[in-house]
Amino acid sequence: MERDNNDPVLAGLKIDHRSGRPVYAQITEGIKALIYGNRLKPGFQLPTVRALAEALDINPNTAARAYRELERDGVINSRVGRGTFVERLDKAEGEKAVELRLKELELEFQSRCVELGLNKAQFLDYIRKGQGGK
Repeated sequence: MERDNNDPVLAGLKIDHRSGRPVYAQITEGIKALIYGNRLKPGFQLPTVRALAEALDINPNTAARAYRELERDGVINSRVGRGTFVERLDKAEGEKAVELRLKELELEFQSRCVELGLNKAQFLDYIRKGQGGK
């Protein structure tokens, strides 16, 4: 099954099988980022576990685990026979989640730079060049 680029969940999720992070964790983080970035509003209905698994080409158990984690965290709510929906979240919780994700990304960037043999100054120089020298 191909991704539906009109579905903000399927269009917004990026899975990196080489990252070393479990796929279910990437899904939970991705969905949280979509919610905290206001790309998914409270009440939005998420794809079914089966549809998510097919679109991402993953095991349905992995998609189900991601949804269980999100529900445990109070981010989504599953209603038997109706579907899975985004919950209302407070702003402070969203800001905290964004800050935690940025910390994770910082550590990942540092690790990738080490793999490439780049120091911090070289990396920042590369970013500046990509931003037109700013």
